[in-house]
This record gives sequence, C-alpha cells and structure tokens, in this order.
Amino acid sequence: MIAIYCRISKDRKKQISIDAQTKKGIEYANSIGKEYKIYTDKGFSGTTSNRPSLIQLLKDIESKIITDVWIYDQSRLERSIEVKLFLFTKFKKFNISVHIFNTLLDVDVQTEGLMNILSIVNGMFVDLTKEKIVNAIQINAENGKVHALPPYGYNKDVNNKFQINTEEAEIIKEIFSLSLSGKGTNSIAEILTNRGVLTAYNKLNGTLTTTNRNNVLKQLKTINKKEIRWSGTTVLHIIKNPIYKGIRVFQGIDYKVPEIVSADYWQLVNDNLVRNRNNSGKKVTHNYKLKGFLTCSKCGRNYYGRTRVNKRDNAYICSSKRYKHLNCNNRGINIPFLESLTDYFINEKQYQYIIDNASYLIKETDNDVLEINTLKDKLIELENKRSNLLDFIADGIISKNDAKIKLQSINLLEEEIQSKIKFILNSENKTTYKNIISNIRIEFNYTYNVYCISYITSFNDKVLFTYVFDKMYKFIESYVSNNELIEYGSVNLNIIDVPNEYLINNRYFYKK
Repeated sequence: MIAIYCRISKDRKKQISIDAQTKKGIEYANSIGKEYKIYTDKGFSGTTSNRPSLIQLLKDIESKIITDVWIYDQSRLERSIEVKLFLFTKFKKFNISVHIFNTLLDVDVQTEGLMNILSIVNGMFVDLTKEKIVNAIQINAENGKVHALPPYGYNKDVNNKFQINTEEAEIIKEIFSLSLSGKGTNSIAEILTNRGVLTAYNKLNGTLTTTNRNNVLKQLKTINKKEIRWSGTTVLHIIKNPIYKGIRVFQGIDYKVPEIVSADYWQLVNDNLVRNRNNSGKKVTHNYKLKGFLTCSKCGRNYYGRTRVNKRDNAYICSSKRYKHLNCNNRGINIPFLESLTDYFINEKQYQYIIDNASYLIKETDNDVLEINTLKDKLIELENKRSNLLDFIADGIISKNDAKIKLQSINLLEEEIQSKIKFILNSENKTTYKNIISNIRIEFNYTYNVYCISYITSFNDKVLFTYVFDKMYKFIESYVSNNELIEYGSVNLNIIDVPNEYLINNRYFYKK
C-alpha cells in the first residue's frame, strides 16, 4: 500500500492546497496500480516530525501496512535537515520506496546530497519567513495597525488601525463587571452562550481543527466555526489581556491602542481573580497517575482527575462534563480503583495475553528489549546526523560555527539516551505505564450497569484487553478482542476469555 502524505502550514494562496496534493497523489497511485491511504497534516510545520498524521504514517510503516510513500514535493515532507535525516533513516530501515510527484526516487549518493542541500535551503526559507513575519508584526505594532484578525472588541479601519467595535466592547465591559461581582469564568461563558452572544469565531466561515494535547493519542477534532461556544478559558484570556486597557504587548514592548476599560479598572478585576483563587479553599495536590492515558469511549474526549481533601470528589471523569451542552453522560470512575486495576494489569503481566494471541504482529515480546532497541535506533540516527554534519562542513555546505550548536545538541541527546538505557538495565521496576500502555478507554454501559475498561498497549494498538466490572466495582469478566476503531490492518481475532483467578476470588477488587 502506498501512503499519500499531504501537508500545508496554513491556507495560503502560494501553497499547493491539500485537495490538489491529494488529487495528484490518488492519480499517481492509480497509475501504478497500488492501493493507497491518505495522511493529511494541516497547519503543521515541516520543521518538526511531531505531526499527528506523520506519526501515524510511521506507525503504519513499522506495522508493515505501508510499503511506499508519495509526496507532492520534498518540502511537503520536511523543511529541516534533521527531520529529513530522521525520516529517510526510517524509510531505509523498512525498505520504503519514496515517490515525488511522478517519479520513483532512486536514492543514490548524489541524490542524497542534493536532497540534503534542498532540506537546508527549505529550512532557511522557514527561518527567513519567520523573520519577515516578526518584522511585519513589529512594524504594524509601532504604527498602531492590526496584523491579521483584530482581537474581540476591535475592528480595523480603512488604514488597518485599531478601532473599537462598540457592540463587542459592551460584551467586554460586561465580562469584566460579572467577574468583579464574583462570577466565575465558566459561569460568565454560560451566561453569554445562553443569551446567544456570538463569539469571534461565529462571525467567520469554515472549520477549526484542534489537537487534544491532554491525551496521549493526540486526536484531531474538526468543528464548524459557527458552532463554537463561549468557554471559561476564552473569558479568562479576555480578562487577563492587557490590550483592553489600551496596551498591546509585542516582544516585551508596550504599544498604545484604544482602551475599552481603564487601566485601574482592568487591574482591579485582575486582582479580584487572584483573591477568588485565594478564597477557593485548601489546594489539593494529587498525582494523577493516569493523566493523559484515559479516553471516553462515548465521545472521544479525555478523562481528567478530580479530587478534594474530604474525598467527596475522587474520580476520573469525562471532560465533556465541564460543559452542559457537550455532556456525553459517560460515568466517572473511582481514582484508587482504576489506578489499582492498572497496576494489576501491569504487575500481573495481563498484557501478555495480547502478546500471546497476536504475536505475529509484534517483533519482540520483552518490553525492555523493545524500549532499549528503540533507544539504540535513536543513537544510530544521531550518529548519522553527526556524520552528515561533518560531511557538510568538509564540503563547505555549512560553516563550523553553524554546525557547532547542532553538534552540541546531538551530544546532549546522546548523553540523555545513554542515561535512559542505563536506567532501564539497572532499574528494579522495569515496567511503567508509558512503555506498556498506549491508552485506556472507559465506558459505562447503562443497559447492563457495567464498566468496560479497555487497555490498548504499545505492543499492538489493534488488540484490546477489556475488564468488565459492575458499578460497585465487582469483577464480572475479562477478555481480549479486536480494536474495532482501527481502520487499517485489523486483526482476525475472536473474543478470547481471560481467566482472572485473583479477581474471581476477590470479586470486590476495590471497596470505597
């Protein structure tokens, strides 16, 4: 199968659109008679490999789902020599054929050198573009002009200068007034939403794609801008933004703009925010061990921990509960219970059932070996980077001064990786959440009044290990099954019951 990888930083007229890239990629795949899978990163820079679809592409390459990669041009894949070296090392390791536009790439020494030069040029283009943008924003700030869209409460006049939007300015003043009266930011957001006050996004067309950074899966979500509601976070940003007292801050320098509230009043409201926090009671510091690992099976949002000193609240709950209009009604789950169950899953090596029943998809069954091999691969990549940099210096492509910082960075990363390898080899407790668990899906089935808790491991995301407990946390059953949410490379695996003698003998695994 050939991967059609498409990327665009922003919707700019001079860039080839995602649709145009996709269309060309499909035409090429059809012309060579290959099935294809499309990977799209919209709004992500080519200077980093931390892109959701690119990460998924690399996982599919490692799973041997993908054998070829197509890109419109090299800049769509990367704009950095470091990213280029990382990706092509991975491609070479898994014998991936790379196709650019209408051509299968023959990566010989000469082509490799030309591609490295192009990567450096692409990186310079990014740096120059950033510098131009910064300069343009600074010039606009000095002249009192708006750059791109003005903040809520302002328009731009015919000269692109800040102009107060009288209707939105009244909403800004109301937000400050409600906050000073003791209303919380979420309550203010609810008041504005219920009254039908339009957000800044509601006045724009199109969609907005966001990444859930609170979850290890980093899911992408696309919503219509017309449907975006007021949130407590938006209200808080408005209250704390100094632009509403007439100060626009750019690179540590204050520039004057028309004020909507006085500086004294702005300070009074912001001081009141601090007082509200001071009056909120004793601060609870809790180490939520499963933070970032939990996903709601009903709505796909992350679960977050909430606890109090008196333990009246002591549960992981779906983040949709923060907003009445989004609440999916999935039930929260007791923190000590879920953390104890997860410790049991790891310490009793319940994940071995996944390995035993889907071993043909797993290269190594020993988790420490997996971890150490991954780190060793990174050391090889760093050594390749160092070697290439030294070649560039010798060939006069880059100067010693330019390469010095990059070489120092490589040395530091090597030391860090060596320390990690040493820690794994010497550690008494070699199993941790991060190197075994990829994600935990939570669902409460109201028809049967049971919790279904499904573990996805780093070994194989196509297989689930599921526990079923009743609402009093009494154990019912456990089993291994297919992960039906995985679209490609599904496993032909029937449900396999897992005997859990300890859980059967201690059916009330956790008592409140």
